[in-house]
Amino acid sequence: MGNLRKHFAFLSFFINKLFSSLTERAQLDFAVSLLQNVAESDKSSVLSPFSVSTSLFIAYLAADGETKQQLQSALGKDASIPEFRLHFIKQLAYIARAGNRNYTLTVANRLYVREGLSVKESFQRVLGFYYSDLLHKFSFGQRNRLVQQINNWISSETNNKVRNIITTRSITENTRMLLMNAIHFKGTWTVQFVDFATKQKQFHISENEVKLVPMMVKSDTVPYYEDDAVRLIA
Repeated sequence: MGNLRKHFAFLSFFINKLFSSLTERAQLDFAVSLLQNVAESDKSSVLSPFSVSTSLFIAYLAADGETKQQLQSALGKDASIPEFRLHFIKQLAYIARAGNRNYTLTVANRLYVREGLSVKESFQRVLGFYYSDLLHKFSFGQRNRLVQQINNWISSETNNKVRNIITTRSITENTRMLLMNAIHFKGTWTVQFVDFATKQKQFHISENEVKLVPMMVKSDTVPYYEDDAVRLIA
């Protein structure tokens, strides 16, 4: 995984030049760090650092003291609090307008709080400013119903691409809150692949497991960079 870490480090340095705000740069560092940690596993993973950060922003809004400072440091680093919050306002507004574009982008969040726990009105007002239909109550005695509700919601938000993400085993006596996130993207390639060029190729699920899957193939001239640490294709 050493070479992969170098690739991420170089990519972080290169793309950092393209971002002007401190929050944008912090978000890039967060994404690279998250991907580096995931890369330590032997399993294949697909994740969205942006989707994770929008969920952690909810935790940031609920937190206080040292926890709040740590979350802001992870998501915003040296950015001021107004700049940090403005960044997420812009991002959430951008997602809300995605339906007007030639692609589909849905990022959905929900916060489930166990019945009997009080939620400060000030926190509810802040949540209402950033998110709609976010806060929901749940009863531990109705776990089966809750699991079905969450799975149906995620399936609906992801156009049935993500299903059965949670089970009753995910909810224990100690569960007080569930922070759920779902993301769905569907779009077309700017430069299309031709259908007849799709071929069966080896996909490495892990270091020891390989599976044949249909892969798009294209012959083209693209920018390329190589040195002792990395090889990059633009």
